[in-house]
Amino acid sequence: MKLGEEWLGMTIEFTGCNSVHPRTFEDTGLQKIFLVTHDGELYPQPITEGPYKNCTAMPEGDPEDHAEKIIKILAKYHDDPEKVYRDIMMEVFHI
Repeated sequence: MKLGEEWLGMTIEFTGCNSVHPRTFEDTGLQKIFLVTHDGELYPQPITEGPYKNCTAMPEGDPEDHAEKIIKILAKYHDDPEKVYRDIMMEVFHI
């Protein structure tokens, strides 16, 4: 997965992609956090099998798609922070 320059240095989490315990490889129940590097790649690289496993599943979804949804919600409810938060949780994170 390669991301644009505007994502440089940002951290990203993906629904359904959890971190694993480094010894037991058990799902921690916490979303894996990735950093976008200077070349648009994720760090660490998601690994779902073997001795270097670091997450439960490959990241799904397009972060740029999520950003577009957030921008539309902000434009719609810019004067009501509660509605912005509610809609972002429902439409982007499906909570």
